[in-house]
Amino acid sequence: MALVGSAVALAAVGVHSQAGASGRSSIQLEGAWRVSANWLDMGGMEVVAHALANFDGHCGVIETPQTPDGVSTGHGSYVHLGNRYYDIRVVYFTYDAMGAPDGTTEVRSQVRVNSAGNWFNGRFRKFTLNMDGKLVTDFDGLVEAERITVE
Repeated sequence: MALVGSAVALAAVGVHSQAGASGRSSIQLEGAWRVSANWLDMGGMEVVAHALANFDGHCGVIETPQTPDGVSTGHGSYVHLGNRYYDIRVVYFTYDAMGAPDGTTEVRSQVRVNSAGNWFNGRFRKFTLNMDGKLVTDFDGLVEAERITVE
C-alpha cells in the first residue's frame, strides 16, 4: 500500500515547535518518520506495510513505501488542521508485473501527533486508478508512525 506508501527516508530531526499568535507552541509534523499501516485484504487477512516518510517545512511530503505491489516513491502535501491534527495526501505511480506504468495510487490520511511530538496515528484511505482514471481498488485502514531522531 502506499502510505504507507510511505516513506521517505530520512532526515533525522527532533521535535519541532512553533509559537502561535497566542504564544503557545504547537507540535509540528515536519521531519522524518517510520510509518506502518495495516488493513484487511479481500479475504479478511490483515496486511501490514511499512514506509519512510519525510515532511518538509513547506507542507510537502515524500514517502518511500516498502510494499510488494509495484509503486513509486510517493509525493504529496499536508495541511495542519489544528490541535495536532493533519490531513496528508500522497500520490504514487503504479506499475504492472513487467514494470510498465499502469496507473496511480493516492493515499489520504488524517493523523494526530502526540503531545511529545514523537508519534502519530490515524486513519487512511487508499484509491488505485488505472491509466484511464477508473477506480481499481478503494479501501481504508490504520496508520501510525514514530519520528526518526538522532540518538
